[in-house]
Amino acid sequence: MLEETVDGEDAGRAYERAVEAFGRNGFLVLVGDRQIEELDEELELGSATEVTCERYMLLSDRA
Repeated sequence: MLEETVDGEDAGRAYERAVEAFGRNGFLVLVGDRQIEELDEELELGSATEVTCERYMLLSDRA
């Protein structure tokens, strides 16, 4: 049986973590020039549509 993993993590758990992070604004998704507000939004994608995911990370000035 083939197990699906994402960077060594179970794909189902990786999906859950991504949904949780989106819910607390841990990252944003841009489709074309529009920010996606809800994960269940219906989108029209063309062959030239650019989709970007950006993750927010806390930066520290501690060395």
